[in-house]
Amino acid sequence: VIVCGNKIDKNSNNATANIQRAVPEITAKKWATGQGFEYMEVSAKTGLNVMKAFEWLITNSSGQYHTHAPSFFSPENSNPNTNNNNNSNNDSSSYRRPSSSSFSRSQTDHSSSSHASKSTTARSATTRSAGSTDPDKMSVGEIQKELTKYGVNFSDCIEKSDLVQRLKETLAKIKDQELEEQKSQQLDNQKDHVQNEVEKWGKGKDIKIMLNEIHGYKSGSSEFLDNNSALPMVSVAYKKALLKIHPDKHDANDVLGHYKATEMFKLVNASYEIFRKANEKRTGSNGSGDFSNTSPTE
Repeated sequence: VIVCGNKIDKNSNNATANIQRAVPEITAKKWATGQGFEYMEVSAKTGLNVMKAFEWLITNSSGQYHTHAPSFFSPENSNPNTNNNNNSNNDSSSYRRPSSSSFSRSQTDHSSSSHASKSTTARSATTRSAGSTDPDKMSVGEIQKELTKYGVNFSDCIEKSDLVQRLKETLAKIKDQELEEQKSQQLDNQKDHVQNEVEKWGKGKDIKIMLNEIHGYKSGSSEFLDNNSALPMVSVAYKKALLKIHPDKHDANDVLGHYKATEMFKLVNASYEIFRKANEKRTGSNGSGDFSNTSPTE
């Protein structure tokens, strides 16, 4: 592991420039040495020691996978010796997000990790779901991995508690999305069932039989439509049927009822058009009482 202090180009003998430095070099180096880490100061702007840091990392890679960078306390907040004890726990609440060089280190370490470590990580990632993940019991590295998996940015998270809260919010959103998807799938299944019912009801029936059933016309009554019923009589019954089954006549909040009315309307309208066109072809005219475009409010 190598700890890099960035923006060394801002440091100079000028007293004004020195006040920009957050951690003195001797303090940082003492802390890193106490942790068993290499320490190097670099500048991304000038390139100072950048390649040297990567070369050291490649040459001295231990082959162990580190889930996250250890916590770092600035000397203003605590004593470096105290930090050594506190930082032995990777889940320290004083976690600060690793720098870009830390991420480079993690990626390199990950590529050389053992097969057993990879398998364990893969199994935990596969078996963990939004419903079973408990951010409070996860390490910083595990939280970062989960957030990365979900494509959530956490660069603004300073403390571990920030990461925990971000993951909790993410999991809550995912759970809500899953519930919405389940409801949507259930509704689609119910709609398929309704559509099958409507198709089953209309199978093998012409417009006259459909209208008789919709209105409840009984054989022998004056309204009953039989094979001899002409287009004008059928058209009148059709218009009345529209007033009953048109989707606009049903409560839009009753999703399934509205959907059934829509499917019924389409089926009856299509059947009526078949009858009307057949009558037009047979008689040479479109007859009278064409209500295919009639509004239910008319």
